[in-house]
Amino acid sequence: MVIAAGYRDISDLYNKIIPIFWGPLKVFISNNIHTSVYAENVKCPVYIIGSAGDKVLSASLQEKLSFSFKDPKIKIFDNIAHEDYFYSDNVISFINRIIE
Repeated sequence: MVIAAGYRDISDLYNKIIPIFWGPLKVFISNNIHTSVYAENVKCPVYIIGSAGDKVLSASLQEKLSFSFKDPKIKIFDNIAHEDYFYSDNVISFINRIIE
């Protein structure tokens, strides 16, 4: 499994836009995705990709996300913007090495 610019639950993303969904206010998010709940059932290798240049879902958030999985591998690139992961030759080469 490859996760690029992931989040623990959708509040991580919402709080980048309007930072009010903390603690009990998360209840106001409908159809929330709780990655940690899904992560408990993941048996395959997990690779989490982030970037120091991602201003939407930061590299530190990718490290926090990794705690949800049993034995993740984390790759943090230097200067890739959030919208450019799959346009980056470095990211594509990294994913290709994983799936070969």
